[in-house]
Amino acid sequence: MYVSAQVPYAADRFKYIGQVGSELTLAEGRDAAVVTARNVLSQIHAARGDIVRLRLQALNYFGAEREIDSAEAAEVFQAMPGANARLLARLTELWKVEAATLGATVWALYNALTHWSSHDPVRLASVPNRAAIVLGREERVRAALQRPAFRRLIT
Repeated sequence: MYVSAQVPYAADRFKYIGQVGSELTLAEGRDAAVVTARNVLSQIHAARGDIVRLRLQALNYFGAEREIDSAEAAEVFQAMPGANARLLARLTELWKVEAATLGATVWALYNALTHWSSHDPVRLASVPNRAAIVLGREERVRAALQRPAFRRLIT
């Protein structure tokens, strides 16, 4: 989802290009004036409802609300390519935080993995390579989600 403001593309003309939810909106000239903050906010609110609905469908479909224990979570973490003691400790810490909020479920496990992949800090010296590091982490999570340790939890 992205929202773009009106931008001048000629001295007296404005153009709006934006997407909220699944609809792309393109308006030029006078039509761009119709795209107001209120319209955009209502579209964002509707898209938010879609996201919640899709999340609930995923939870039901994949059995994400199934309760698991710490040993099952640890087995998934250990199945991750390149797992080491430091990574296992960090993932376990994230799992505990998610489990405290969401309950000890497959969804909390998934959230812990994706939090680590995209939000966990990188070393200061590695900041210029952050995008590549995040991409590598996401690949490792994808691989872990395809391994038997995780597949057993959702079938």
